Amino acid sequence: MRVAQHREICVHLYRTIRSRIKIKSGASSMGQPTFQWIPVYKVIAEEIQKRNTPRGREELLDICAECLGKDDWEYVDPLAIFLAFNRSGKNNNLQRAKQIRSLMKAFEIELPFDDDLSGIPTTYQRFGIIAHNADDAEKSWDLFGLILNGDDQILENESFLEMMDQVAAFNGNRHFNDLTKILYMINPRVFFPLHHSNNDLVRDRYGVDCRIIHHSAKGYAEFIKQLKDAPAEKFWLLSNSADPHLGNGINAQIDPESPSASRAPQGRNIILYGPPGTGKTYSVPAAAWLIANGKECSLDSLRDLSPEDHEAAKQWYNAQLQKPDGQIAFTTFHQSYGYEEFIEGIRPVIAEESPESDGSLSYCHEDGIFKSFCKRASQPIVLGGAERLGLNSNPTVWKVSLDGTGPNPIRADCLENGHIRIGWDEYGPVITDGIDYKHGGKGILNYFTNVMRSGDIVLSCYSATTVDAIGVITGDAEWHEEYDRLKRQREVNWLVKDLSLNIVEQFNAPTMTLSTIYRSKVSAGDILKVVERESGGEIASPNDNSYIFVIDEINRGNISKIFGELITLIEESKRAGLADEQRAVLPYTKEVFSVPANVTILGTMNMADRSLTQLDAALRRRFKFIELAPNPSAIKPQNIESTEGPINLSSILSAMNARIAALYDQDHLIGHSYFIGTKTFKDLRQRFSQNILPLLQEYFYDDYDKIRLVLNDSSDAEGFIVKRQIEGKYLGNLGNVAAPLMVSDSAQWEPRHFMAIYEETPLKVRPTSVKQG
Repeated sequence: MRVAQHREICVHLYRTIRSRIKIKSGASSMGQPTFQWIPVYKVIAEEIQKRNTPRGREELLDICAECLGKDDWEYVDPLAIFLAFNRSGKNNNLQRAKQIRSLMKAFEIELPFDDDLSGIPTTYQRFGIIAHNADDAEKSWDLFGLILNGDDQILENESFLEMMDQVAAFNGNRHFNDLTKILYMINPRVFFPLHHSNNDLVRDRYGVDCRIIHHSAKGYAEFIKQLKDAPAEKFWLLSNSADPHLGNGINAQIDPESPSASRAPQGRNIILYGPPGTGKTYSVPAAAWLIANGKECSLDSLRDLSPEDHEAAKQWYNAQLQKPDGQIAFTTFHQSYGYEEFIEGIRPVIAEESPESDGSLSYCHEDGIFKSFCKRASQPIVLGGAERLGLNSNPTVWKVSLDGTGPNPIRADCLENGHIRIGWDEYGPVITDGIDYKHGGKGILNYFTNVMRSGDIVLSCYSATTVDAIGVITGDAEWHEEYDRLKRQREVNWLVKDLSLNIVEQFNAPTMTLSTIYRSKVSAGDILKVVERESGGEIASPNDNSYIFVIDEINRGNISKIFGELITLIEESKRAGLADEQRAVLPYTKEVFSVPANVTILGTMNMADRSLTQLDAALRRRFKFIELAPNPSAIKPQNIESTEGPINLSSILSAMNARIAALYDQDHLIGHSYFIGTKTFKDLRQRFSQNILPLLQEYFYDDYDKIRLVLNDSSDAEGFIVKRQIEGKYLGNLGNVAAPLMVSDSAQWEPRHFMAIYEETPLKVRPTSVKQG
């Protein structure tokens, strides 16, 4: 009774508040949603249905190619048309509105539309309800026709429910929620879109739980009946109030402190390249920040950022680097770097490190930094937060045997009472270093007691290939004296039971071994998809956040050796979940691996180390290159004062680079960062002495004649390069030996020496000079 009364009070208050908000046609002064999309979507659906003829379908193919960029469709699927312009990630709201207007023009629809898409949850899946053959396409058309021709009681039509189940099964029932979203777009009076925020709202406000659906049309019909009996308000108002930002984000500002909130575009590979000192490393946080915010990373966008933007990007970048589940990872390539460090390898494990060690040296597989990062990026986002399921931020998946395989009393007890149990009772309740482990089990006990964490996932092994339950660890290891055997226990929340999940067939995982506990090679993402499918509720969405893997000095490593087979997998079109997805079986673990579409590889390349033309051709083809050239205007201040007048730093840089380009090439110019922060003449002398002159010596292999040309210095007696005086008495019978050139003492450098660099005539010796402190 109290629950019903509370619900009635909440509904009354909510409707009272809503009644005071007047929603006018067109955009209101208070920015309230107009829902003009409802009649527009209805007419679009009708125009599509009019073309359900052989000639009309050919016309639709042309329209989809022109308006939606779908020029590779073989079959016309009316549901897929709606899905195509309502996806998350790839289609932001601005693009969605643009595509809708393009369809309106193609169909000659003259209705008001203000680009407001409030109340429409985007579809998460990359492919969704798409017909992959002619028979499936016909089923989509049949369902589409039933929707348009049916009345408000269509969910009571057995034929419709049967057809809905068939269409939802195109991809193994994985896209049932997406199907409800498309049905809602076509007829929002009848259908309610299943989406995590919508599901939470109707459960909390009306007590209607989506878990009754179980990915079935009959379950969905019962869900809608309960929702209407509540009685709930109009479905589009309900969907919008659940998350008012679902569709109305065209002019929304991105929070610079939380770029992870934006959806990622398709994976990209970018290299920032240029001579030394052009700000490549400095630009990495800003480039990563742009990518994470869903913005284009280009030279113009980098230069448009203010110093404050750069600082905000740097703070976010550093924070992400420090997080174990952050969106940034960093490595530096070098000549010794290899596949084993980058992808995977085998490493030796000394006795103290191995949980299963018997005291001798052993070996184990270890993921490289890039493979680990890709696993992180592919972890799905648990809707409502990981705490909703009791998961930790980076759950490990464990295989657990409950007293062997098959049915047994221990298994029944564990599944019924929410725990897992193992043995080795003879060692007692407390595991100490003094135990000799004469009965084995050292590694298993270490896993069970110390390594497994609350929030990790456990798979109950029923046979060598099948799992019968999936759970989440909720407690620490305990000793239970009341049991006759297997007295070690950990509490588990079983998310799904009574399964018959063949992990070998479904996930290409290896068969499970007799060992009681070990890490499974099945990913947490794959397991959550199973839980979602079996529970009938939407518990996780694909991770569309952008993840940026930074490779400093990418050209200093042996690319073919480091990337191996991944040189193909990093292509944008070959990423996981895309139409041309490519997977590879890794050589050590035999895992099937692909690179997620939300991972961007961001590299830096110093052109003075190796020219662009010498870089691996396969790598160059797969990357977008952004050149960061010397930018004299970035030097602040432009002038520094001296006793002989102002010295123009940007002119010094421009003059030296013009001569270097003529004497050497464009790859060995000097970057502007060498001059940034130079405020006094003392600073300038120090920069030349410690940075610029050594760099020129390296460039020209100590050819001081060329260095003098770069510095516009022709004096043998003073300036940057002078002749070394050798006392004749030590030369003996060597005869006349030319005095070698050398870098002079920086304390003798005067303002006019620097001014001469950007003068047209070379430095001339003068009899007097002014000393600078």
